[in-house]
Formats: sequence, C-alpha cells, structure tokens
Amino acid sequence: MENENETDLEVDEEKTTSAEGEVNWEQRARALEEKAKASRENRKAMRDEYESKLAAKDAELKAFKEAQQNSQSNEPDYGKLALLHVKGIEHPDDIKIVETEAARLKLPYTDVLSMAHIQAQLTTNKEARVAKEGLPTGTGTGRGTSQNTVEYWLNKGEGHVPLTPDGNIDQELAEKVIEARVKKETTGSQYVAPH
Repeated sequence: MENENETDLEVDEEKTTSAEGEVNWEQRARALEEKAKASRENRKAMRDEYESKLAAKDAELKAFKEAQQNSQSNEPDYGKLALLHVKGIEHPDDIKIVETEAARLKLPYTDVLSMAHIQAQLTTNKEARVAKEGLPTGTGTGRGTSQNTVEYWLNKGEGHVPLTPDGNIDQELAEKVIEARVKKETTGSQYVAPH
C-alpha cells in the first residue's frame, strides 16, 4: 500500500509540475484534498460495513440467548434442587423462599442459605408444618379436638377466631362457629339449677 501511495504522490507531482519545473501548489492542494476525501469515504464505507456485520452478530447472539433461556425456563435446575435436597430443604414452600431470595439478590443458593434471616424463616416454616401435622384431625370434643372443627372454637371461647395456617381468618369455619354460637345462645340451657 505504501508503494501505491508513493506512486500516487509521484503522479500527482507530475500533474502539478509545469514544464519549467515549477510546482503548481493550488493544483497539488486540490489533488491532495480529493485524495483525502476519497480516503475518508472509503474508511466510512468500511466502518459502516463493519458496524452492520457487528449488529447482525449481536442480533444472532441475542436470539441464541433468548432461545437458550426459553428452553431452560421449562425445566427446573436440577443441580440447584439437588443442593437444596442435600441441605434438607425439600418442601415446595421452602424451595420457593430460597429461589425468590436468590433471584431478588442475584446471589447463588449457597450464599442465600447461609443468611440468618433465611435460616430463621426456613426453621419457622418447618416447625409450623410439624406442629400442624401433629394436630389431631378427629371431630371429638374436649382436648382432643382439631383446630379445624367448630367444637374446638366453641370450647375456646368467644374472643377467638379460627385462623388458617398462614394467619388469615378461615372464613368458612368462622361462619360455622358464629352460627353455632348464635344457636347455642338462642336455645340457651334447658337445665335449671336447683336452689
């Protein structure tokens, strides 16, 4: 390329030199300006071509990543599930807690599992499930009644409201308890204590 430039300069010098050997500086300046303009246009065309190729490659890469994410989103990450299983976290609610926190903080599961508030939340959930599983489900009266029966809440007293395991009011059971309390008060006790 150097040879081409040197030749062009020589040719330019020949065109800009008169027969007496004097240099026509105006013609030479115009020739160099035209050459610079052509060079700029050539570089711009090359840059535009490079940028269009780069944009096409970026689009291909983006499409590939999206396809990869879509294919992965249907399947759970079995490696992460195995880690949770090894750590003793198998209940779907507990897995959801860890996944949500890891996604929120953009941290790996190992870091999330070492956090004190996550450990406390997992322990609380596990204890609540164990306690719930330990409750009797019978419909007897007295101490052995289950928390999901009307009899339990009638014996508990008037100020207490049946709650679901997540702490919300169990609306259906609450209505049954209220009906039973109203019925109990309206019929009253038929027994009259002796004097």
